[in-house]
Amino acid sequence: MYKRTLLLTALIGLLTLAACTAPARDIPLVPQPTPGQF
Repeated sequence: MYKRTLLLTALIGLLTLAACTAPARDIPLVPQPTPGQF
């Protein structure tokens, strides 16, 4: 169970990192309205 939570946190971290580094237009992982387009 502990391993699963660790893996989940790592996955979430990777996703957030990818979302932060790559432009939202190229990789729409999470449909989040950017403050500029709102």
